[in-house]
Amino acid sequence: MFGGFKHLKIEVRGPIVLLRLGDGSRLNAMEIDGHAELPLFFREFQRLEELSAAVVTGSTAPGQKPAFSVGGNLDLLRLMNVDGVVRSRIFGDALELVRSLIDLDKPLVAAVNGHAMGAGAIVALLSDFIYMEKKALLADGHMRAAIAAGDGGTIAWPLAMGVVKAKQYLLTGDFIDAVEAERLGLVTAVVPDGESLETSLATAKRLADGPQAALRATKRAIQSHLRHAYTLGFEQSLLAEEVNVSSEEARSAIERLSSR
Repeated sequence: MFGGFKHLKIEVRGPIVLLRLGDGSRLNAMEIDGHAELPLFFREFQRLEELSAAVVTGSTAPGQKPAFSVGGNLDLLRLMNVDGVVRSRIFGDALELVRSLIDLDKPLVAAVNGHAMGAGAIVALLSDFIYMEKKALLADGHMRAAIAAGDGGTIAWPLAMGVVKAKQYLLTGDFIDAVEAERLGLVTAVVPDGESLETSLATAKRLADGPQAALRATKRAIQSHLRHAYTLGFEQSLLAEEVNVSSEEARSAIERLSSR
């Protein structure tokens, strides 16, 4: 079960699978191969009938600041800026990641134990239950690197909080704290620091113990809203991101971020 995954930490607990992002260092920023494995994981989870629910969280390591995932690391962004082959691969993976999350009809619970940005934020925000710790922050973040918001933010943020508030965060890249994220409907609930995983596992168990056929049918119906939003411009936004990331403006922004 889940053979061949080298960059994701996967633990099966009966009918529940726990996915930990990253290795606990560098705010669980993603390397190119880890980015590629994410949609493969969600497709495999969907396929395995013995699994009924999944929990996703960020890995933790001694002496490191807890994080969910800040998405692609700066080295990856630099490579995408200059290498067309890498760009094509990454954006193909991003397209498949969003599709795999929208197609998923089993429950996915996100334990947001720290900062979540970029692809990390999308994994969290396209989950079904999102428990965000008080210290955690969310951001789309693309604008900070002078890149169009293409990793699914144009789907998740407007559906959760409405178009006007989504523009505030997608067009600025500003962080949103846990209390505000809950107030705006972006997350399910705020939980005390250190308790998101326990809360998420309890929810996953409740869902795994529930009526599976009814649950999955209901989720498939709700996911129709995401599928509709997907058709309204997701691929266009992803293409714009691919173009933007190769620009001189993006290169300068990436270097500014690296110097901080």
